[in-house]
Amino acid sequence: MSMAELITEVETGGHGSVCITIPPDILPDLPNSDFRLLGKQGFVWYEDFVAFRNIGDSRSYSVKIYLSEELSLQEDIKRSILLPYTVQPPGELLVTGSYGECHSFQITPGKYQLLFESRFMTDQEIAASIEYNRRLSEVGGPNPEFGEEARPQLFIFTFIPTTDEVEAKIIHPTYETLVRQYRGLITSTGFDPRKELVLHHTSRPPGYP
Repeated sequence: MSMAELITEVETGGHGSVCITIPPDILPDLPNSDFRLLGKQGFVWYEDFVAFRNIGDSRSYSVKIYLSEELSLQEDIKRSILLPYTVQPPGELLVTGSYGECHSFQITPGKYQLLFESRFMTDQEIAASIEYNRRLSEVGGPNPEFGEEARPQLFIFTFIPTTDEVEAKIIHPTYETLVRQYRGLITSTGFDPRKELVLHHTSRPPGYP
């Protein structure tokens, strides 16, 4: 495999995050401390459950999941985060938004770098999104007051096999990028790449079956 292989592509939605987890297809009620982490570092990590925060106000997402031999960053990405992830046998995982729609996919068990990337969808991608346009018709069209932040989002997950220890890191945006973007008012976003990243070294969130 010389290039990234597309494993699956789904359309889903939710109020603020998209998750990679293992069956059963029941989302946990995350503790308040985890919701605060979602805002501060953009993700919540457990050994069998990872949630990533969206980058705007839209509740519609397109999700693409890839398998790749090497770490390669895409262009025009608004946020990218690298995390460790171990896929346990038999290799079945779920991707789901907070609406509870679960989509299963298979991947070879083993140790991976998990690269999460997100950006807003292009006009062409939006026009081709059947699920987004269905949701939009139910509410009478887009709300112009929200502007760019209400565009549906593309979430890209890339699994890169590895035998090395993987250090969790926020690749983009950097703290310096945010300072320039918000003219020093970084606290208004809640997201702060300077903070030490928190990983919960238990298998699943409290209350998860």
